[in-house]
Parts: sequence; structure tokens; C-alpha cells
Amino acid sequence: MSTYTIDGLKILEVGCGLGLPSLVLQKRKAHITATDFHPSASSFLQENAISNKIDQVPFQIVDWTKEDNTIGQFDLIIGSDLFYEVNSSNYLATFLDQHLNPGGKIILVNPQRSLTINFILVMNDLGLSVEEIPFAFPTPDAHTAPTGRVLFFEKK
Repeated sequence: MSTYTIDGLKILEVGCGLGLPSLVLQKRKAHITATDFHPSASSFLQENAISNKIDQVPFQIVDWTKEDNTIGQFDLIIGSDLFYEVNSSNYLATFLDQHLNPGGKIILVNPQRSLTINFILVMNDLGLSVEEIPFAFPTPDAHTAPTGRVLFFEKK
């Protein structure tokens, strides 16, 4: 997110946790909203903003299993490591589809988790095709470098 073109985009981070991408985007003066289900995520995010001398990031607690029309529509939705609960694929895919503007994009960074394929299949059923780009984090020992994929979805 430090170099992604953000001009004029309304951006949502799902499952923000500590909120690093949201903080980077806030520092770049993006129109960002961070969300998470865990009630402590807001505190972590705001403490990190204070520690880094960044303006507070708008935050909302969001439950993917419930229809929520209060957070609005977004041009770009980002997230990382979201596919670790067995039943979350349908809920997350539906949530993303409901809150993505036509022509909008989703970028999800994901380690190699077995549930990823379930999520991709549900997204395809919703009409969102995926482009996958593999990655490996650089480490001193290349044999143990964590690997994953960046998933790009676009809503027509």
C-alpha cells in the first residue's frame, strides 16, 4: 500500500488486526476505513497511530456473518491472512461483494492456507474472477521462506 495508486479511492481494510496497511494509507492521506471483528483491534490500531504520529484511522467493528449496510461501498478492499476459519469463506465473500463498488478491486495477501481454494470458488460463483501472484518473504534461509499468494479480484 506504500506505492499503490490511491487517488480518489474509498478504501476498506477488512480484518485489520494491528492495522499496518491502514496506517500506511492514512499517512498517505487516503480515504481509509479499518474494520475487524475483535473489539481490541480499534485500541491496537489507534495506539499504533499515536506511536507513529499518524492521524487516527476511522474504525468499525464488523461481523461478516451479519448484513451491514452502514459502512458503505468501496473502490478498493484490502486484507491479509483472512482464510483460517472453516466457515468464513461464504460470509467473507458475500461481505466483500456487498461492499465493493462496480469496477472496484479487492487485494488480499494470503499465506498458503488450505481454505483459500474454498474462498476463490465462492468468489468465482459471485462473478469475481481472481488473478493470483505467488510470493515468498525474503529470509536468510531460502528453504524456510514463508510463501503465499496475493489475490486480486475485480468486480465488473
